[in-house]
Amino acid sequence: MDKMVEQIIKSHKVFKVIGTTQDVTECELCGRVDLKGTIVLDELDDEGNTTGSVVYYGAICGAKAAGWTTKEIRTQAKAADLERNRVYREAMTARTNAFCEARDTWCQSTYGTDIWHVPGVKFFDVVTQFEKTSECSAAIAVHPVPDYKLQIK
Repeated sequence: MDKMVEQIIKSHKVFKVIGTTQDVTECELCGRVDLKGTIVLDELDDEGNTTGSVVYYGAICGAKAAGWTTKEIRTQAKAADLERNRVYREAMTARTNAFCEARDTWCQSTYGTDIWHVPGVKFFDVVTQFEKTSECSAAIAVHPVPDYKLQIK
């Protein structure tokens, strides 16, 4: 086993699995460069809080460094990815719902009817007009969307 790998394992660092990424394909522990992707780990402090000290390891090195099996770390990485996807979908749904509600309210106050029955104006044109309003900006500002992809250092 490589001395650097042994040193990391002996240091007893505790990690939280953040997820996976295909943007980084080199293991920072062993240096292997032909990976399909890496597992993103954040080191935890003594109280169990993430430190922001993010590392990108292959599954085998990540498992060794964290003291888990490869199956355990892959399971945790998949769960973290699914959770990130769920949060993103919920945020996008809330943002879309807020947009549609504000659009419908604006359309009713501007044209006196719903968006589907504005005389002489196509649906797309009504939406385009609404997107230029402060009501639109306010509606989507209330619902920020989290980054879908992991931030790469």
